[in-house]
Amino acid sequence: MFSNGQAADYSLGQVDLTSRVGEGGAVTITAQTLGSPLGLWAAGGMLFVSDPAGLRVLGYPLAGLGQDSPATVVIGQSSATAVGEVGLAWSQQLNSVYGVAYDGANLAVADSGWNRVTLYAPPFGSAPAAYRVLGQPDMSSFANNQGGLASASTLENPHGVALAGGKVIVSDMSNNRILIWNGIPASDGQAADLVLGQPDMTSTTANQGLAAPTASTLNQPAGIYTYGDMLFVADSRNARILVWKHLSTLTTDQPADLVLGQADFVSAVAAADAGHFYDPVSVYYDGTHVFAGDLANRVLVWNSLPAVPGVFADAVLGEANFSATSPGPVSPNTVVEPLGLGGDGTTLFVSSDGENRVLAYTCGGGAPAAHGRGPKASPSPDKAGLALQGKTLLVYPNPARGQGTALFRLNADGPAVLRIYSMDGSLARQMELGELPAGQYSRVLPGEGLASGLYLVQLSQAVAGGQRVLGTFKWALVR
Repeated sequence: MFSNGQAADYSLGQVDLTSRVGEGGAVTITAQTLGSPLGLWAAGGMLFVSDPAGLRVLGYPLAGLGQDSPATVVIGQSSATAVGEVGLAWSQQLNSVYGVAYDGANLAVADSGWNRVTLYAPPFGSAPAAYRVLGQPDMSSFANNQGGLASASTLENPHGVALAGGKVIVSDMSNNRILIWNGIPASDGQAADLVLGQPDMTSTTANQGLAAPTASTLNQPAGIYTYGDMLFVADSRNARILVWKHLSTLTTDQPADLVLGQADFVSAVAAADAGHFYDPVSVYYDGTHVFAGDLANRVLVWNSLPAVPGVFADAVLGEANFSATSPGPVSPNTVVEPLGLGGDGTTLFVSSDGENRVLAYTCGGGAPAAHGRGPKASPSPDKAGLALQGKTLLVYPNPARGQGTALFRLNADGPAVLRIYSMDGSLARQMELGELPAGQYSRVLPGEGLASGLYLVQLSQAVAGGQRVLGTFKWALVR
């Protein structure tokens, strides 16, 4: 059983349970660092974690995993200390990675920045190349919906991914749908076989244009998880978790069988309490407990899968009680934006995006929190985490014509700088943003004078002794 505010047993990405150092700046990227980790998946003796700040996915052997264990597999870079490399093939690169899934035979990665899902097969050597791409016709294409309208072959900002019973399942967030391939695709860009959340493969409107959600609609689905014949979906903007109990027999636009976080299928109440979510973004089921990550800096826990809607959660991780939403100083008891959840049956893993770490909890382990926090703070009115979906830096559109917009988050006050680098490492443009308080911001990235091609946009902030890189995003500019 889990207790409110239970302490994590250990973490990955940090030297201890009270540190939150991010990648970049004075911190050299290694096999032991993480920067804003998002999706994760534990299976086949491995834990895979998306590390968007490092433009990579890291893999850790589950056996012997403990505090600050190093990764042994790197996807998206040629080594554990490389980032933003030039010379890798398109099939070897990643941009703004989000969800991951592994079944022992295939690794699926939701490469949201390039509007695609890539598939890899073990064993994973140096800079492994994807053998298949979904959402794009080939490995070098990256436009959202392939530059046109949505279809069974396109993706726009995919977030969650799962592999189950030979199926590939993808939450196509900006198209407000779940796409399902009934088998591992045999060719790049292969069309999906069925869709959930929409009546057909070309519709993309949130909640199918209805005034309220139903059991068949979605509004920006994020994390997904499968267990046996069940599919769990974090329907983020509807503030709920949907469950389909018969994955093997699903048909297009089939309604969900169960809803968590709402009293019924037509409600979309967003709140921080035991019966609701502020913004659910991840979900995991271990066969007994249901876990749901909420952008209100908490993970709700049900000790068993509810049979009906409206059942309150039994415990909360990351907070001392169900109404608290402020993480406080980093500690074994805190969680900031749990964008990824997973486990191996005995251990729960939580991506604490805002703390640059993955937390590990043993069922029944740890100790109740002694948080010593100040007054409860509500999430910011503009829901900063929603637009960024847990990332520190996002540039859109991608690709862009003429100019783009950088959307970014600062977790601390201080002077910030945006830099645009050519892929050869030369500085193409620098934007001094001045002294900024912690919060979410957007700034226009002018493209005048920049040639068509790929660039690395980097966000940094001044710290004692130099600059700390907070985020890196690979951006395409076309003329």
